[in-house]
Amino acid sequence: MAATSAESQSSLSLTGLRDTIAGAVGGVVCTYVGHPFDTVKVRMQTTGATRPLATGIEILKNEGIRGIFAGVTPSVAAQVTENAILFMAYGYCQKAVMWATNTPRNEDLSLLSLAGCGSLASAFAALGLTPTELVKCRLQVNRIAAQQEGMVHVTYKGPLDCAMQILRAEGIQGLYRGLSSTLLRELPGNFAMFGGYECVKWLLCPEGTNPDDMSVARLVVSGALGGASFWIVAYPLDVIKSRVQVSEQKVEIGGLVKQILKTEGPRAFYRGFTPCVLRAFPANGSLFATVEVTKKLIDSVTAK
Repeated sequence: MAATSAESQSSLSLTGLRDTIAGAVGGVVCTYVGHPFDTVKVRMQTTGATRPLATGIEILKNEGIRGIFAGVTPSVAAQVTENAILFMAYGYCQKAVMWATNTPRNEDLSLLSLAGCGSLASAFAALGLTPTELVKCRLQVNRIAAQQEGMVHVTYKGPLDCAMQILRAEGIQGLYRGLSSTLLRELPGNFAMFGGYECVKWLLCPEGTNPDDMSVARLVVSGALGGASFWIVAYPLDVIKSRVQVSEQKVEIGGLVKQILKTEGPRAFYRGFTPCVLRAFPANGSLFATVEVTKKLIDSVTAK
């Protein structure tokens, strides 16, 4: 009995390590594929710009390729941290639900259960995501912040300098500015993303075949539509998060929502939506496909 229990714990640990590595690799690929779209999105959310293509061209014209990839280092750190934790926690949440419901295989879990597992996993991921997202957002608006009333007017030399300046000025809690708004975005967003991903996988899976044996192309489509589902549900909450994290002062979420509605109208909550959804297709498609392929590769190596 003791030996069986030890083997079970060892297997669970190895599965968690596999999911962590796969999530980290997927995060790197996802970042470089989607970062230019993310820079345009953040600029539109925080500066009042309304045309995605014009915003992207303006960034390239005034700041060059470095401008469009501003904040990519903390973005890589954010995506690696978030997705390593997210996919590890997603796997463990599935195991917990299987144990609680006496379900023998994760393939037998309902779409609702899988969506709930994704939402719960995102709560853990948000703890690693918030500081890196904060640095990324500050760097993405760094060059134009001085022109915008109410934004942090500080010049950062890079991600490390940005993090150190925040620590000196605001302490460790400063790095977690926007945690509540990040959770507000991540919980419903990941419910939609994982639910959408698993649903599309199920729809695209030929009858009588295992979803785990799907082609990379179908995994990309499933991930792309899952990512689009995230932003359709969570985009207004992402606007709030971005405003909180680049604000010069601490912001109360309820007051910020009222201010945006009063001064800019409801459309402000979907400013930057187009580049964001466009980003979701290649970025999330590559994320989920990379995670699944990496997991299979690790399984094939460890099985030998």
